[in-house]
Amino acid sequence: MNEYIKYEIKQIAKKLADHGLIVYSGNANGADISFQIGSEGKCVVMMSYKNFNIKSYNPRDDGNALDVYDVGNTKLGNKLTDEFHPCPEALNWKSRPFINRNAHQVLGYDRYPLVSFVICCANVDNNGNVIGGTGHACSIAKSMLIPIYNLRNENDMKALEELYITPLIHELEVIE
Repeated sequence: MNEYIKYEIKQIAKKLADHGLIVYSGNANGADISFQIGSEGKCVVMMSYKNFNIKSYNPRDDGNALDVYDVGNTKLGNKLTDEFHPCPEALNWKSRPFINRNAHQVLGYDRYPLVSFVICCANVDNNGNVIGGTGHACSIAKSMLIPIYNLRNENDMKALEELYITPLIHELEVIE
């Protein structure tokens, strides 16, 4: 992921957080950490396991996140991996927690509810479906009719801007 995309992600996260929305993330390098930094601490981090990737970014440091959860082995995460992953039997004990946590990035955890929409930056297959671990989260979101905006899709970028970002900017300008 190039630095320009990371910058754009941080700007989107900041606009959303400034409007009171909470970002859910997984602390992976790239989009996850960019969303977390951009939200300026107005995020909830769903970790695959305790201390995942904290050498790159430690969400447990003061002010970096509202809450941090280790959700790699929850009953719900395991159930949804079995239901939505194309080949759950191929996942081993090391890889399964990464897929499981994606469910909580959509459905929330503890006192944090289901998301209103998903913003991702991911590759797609020949049918336009998001692939990889992010694809797992998007499959769950799609099954629940939750809108998905992939920053690598120009139409999604325009829709995201029109539906969420531009109205937030105008609303904030009116308030100021």
